[in-house]
Amino acid sequence: MEYERLLPIQHGNNFRDLGGYATDDGHTIKWGRLIRSGHLNTLDQQDLGTLDHLNIKYDLDFRAPDEITAQPDRVPAGATHKALPVFQTDETDASHSQEQIMADYSDRPDAGYEHMLTVYHDMVTTDQAKQSYQTFF
Repeated sequence: MEYERLLPIQHGNNFRDLGGYATDDGHTIKWGRLIRSGHLNTLDQQDLGTLDHLNIKYDLDFRAPDEITAQPDRVPAGATHKALPVFQTDETDASHSQEQIMADYSDRPDAGYEHMLTVYHDMVTTDQAKQSYQTFF
């Protein structure tokens, strides 16, 4: 069977199969076992059918609770949604409009960059983030 990195999802965002990547111990991640994605709230029936065909079992949602409530994921029949929020509120600005982001970071040319560095650091070092990833793994 031939695998593709990008999945044929029309209404989601950034659907990729993480299979084939090498691990530190010389193995590779199995194809069709770990998918990363975004915007599952926008999936249509055809997209859900594609995911159902891939036998998706779990939707592990790392978004903040307010993001999950505002835009709940659509998952294929038989899949279980599990909330594992890395942040308690949307620190990544993923739920913010472009206008809001521009207003928040227009005071300094490097404000957005500095925010990104802080968020990416916190995304893997806070106690809540560590707990979410520990549950995931």
